[in-house]
Amino acid sequence: MPALPPDTNAGLSDISVTAAYPRRLLHLLAERGQDMAPALRTLGLQAADLDGAEARVSMLQYAAIAQAAIDATGDEGLGCALALNTPPTAHGPLGYAIMTADTLGEALTLGLRYMPLLQGKAVLTYQADATQAILCPQFNAAMTPPLPLKRFFTEAFMVGVARSAAWLAGLERIDEGELWFDFPEPPYHSQYAALLPAVHHGMPSTQWRVPLSVLQRRLPLADQASCARALAQCDREMAWLAGGAVNLCARVREHLQVKSGPYPAVDDMASLLKMSSRTFKRRLAEQGTSFSALLEEARQLEAITLLRRSPLPLERVATELGYADPANFTRAFKRWTGLTPSAFRDKDKADRGDAPLP
Repeated sequence: MPALPPDTNAGLSDISVTAAYPRRLLHLLAERGQDMAPALRTLGLQAADLDGAEARVSMLQYAAIAQAAIDATGDEGLGCALALNTPPTAHGPLGYAIMTADTLGEALTLGLRYMPLLQGKAVLTYQADATQAILCPQFNAAMTPPLPLKRFFTEAFMVGVARSAAWLAGLERIDEGELWFDFPEPPYHSQYAALLPAVHHGMPSTQWRVPLSVLQRRLPLADQASCARALAQCDREMAWLAGGAVNLCARVREHLQVKSGPYPAVDDMASLLKMSSRTFKRRLAEQGTSFSALLEEARQLEAITLLRRSPLPLERVATELGYADPANFTRAFKRWTGLTPSAFRDKDKADRGDAPLP
């Protein structure tokens, strides 16, 4: 196995990722004439082990494969190259679900909910202010890799998010928004800059920041029936992984998004997940979030869906979201999007030419 710092190994052997990523990486290297079979053998793997829709590897194996690839090629920009050459279809059923979602925002919702299918216990937090959405990855605290490997994973993840959004929208790239990275600009950045939105290095944290208006764009392949079929397969795969591989954030998001009736209180959610309230809060904090943050995220996403898809009066929308006073809903929605609910609905109708939604 390629040498990794001892801290990198801690806790990673029980974190799995889809084999689609190392498989795409090996394909990319093969196109460059690089044979990685010997490196795989040192890990007790063969290329055939990475084949198949449900094939998975441990995070430790993926890290070792990535390190071997960097060592063999001398190319520390492989994370960017991998992200730019991984289309949504590589993500299996989830890829088809997000491709056929109604808007980029709904595709994002599905990506958040089903992230464990792709990246084990990875957590991608969502926040929004009056004008923009902010996606921030919470990388596994057990992993403290050297800078080249950190850049590989960070760029493969975040460039992949921005690139997938462009693919879904049918664009070469989405110019609006910014990518932030918490490390200095690497020497290879100029090779990929033309394919990315504005990129800033040396920032306080790693983020993708995008105007809320971008998330409201309808996708060219939107198809409700196709999306539902793909999600049914995603649910089957999530059930298969549910023996501990699914992170707590994803489970909370799933319950909040499929709830019937009022949103649950924090104690009720903890009970539903069969843990004490104290343990529930602590485990969410360990994943960089809280129940109140996930609840607000769910309310924001449901509010946008109700305003776009239903003719419900604004007072009824507020009630559906758990607001006793519609004025509180209006203030919250304006904080999320910069628009009042009525202004958002009017703008959405104008953007769609008042066409009926499927």
